Amino acid sequence: MPAGDELWRRLRRVFHRRRAAYAAFTQSPDGRVVLADLARFCRYRESTYSPDDPPEAMRHLEGRREVLLRILSHGDISDDEIDRIIEEETAR
Repeated sequence: MPAGDELWRRLRRVFHRRRAAYAAFTQSPDGRVVLADLARFCRYRESTYSPDDPPEAMRHLEGRREVLLRILSHGDISDDEIDRIIEEETAR
């Protein structure tokens, strides 16, 4: 078996395991509470730009959003679903 094939299989296993872990987290009740909090903290539905703030502030806020977007992407959470999660957790 060529070394490249084995490497590809190992990478696929790692990717699938990671994706399953993200999905388990995002679908759990506690994970949904955390997602709602992160969505607010990371300004998921707000602009990170403010003409009054220094550029470093926007870069910092965009970094937060990037982490949240990775979690949502790997957890297969759609825009509509995160909006529902936020609404549900806000109503509690």
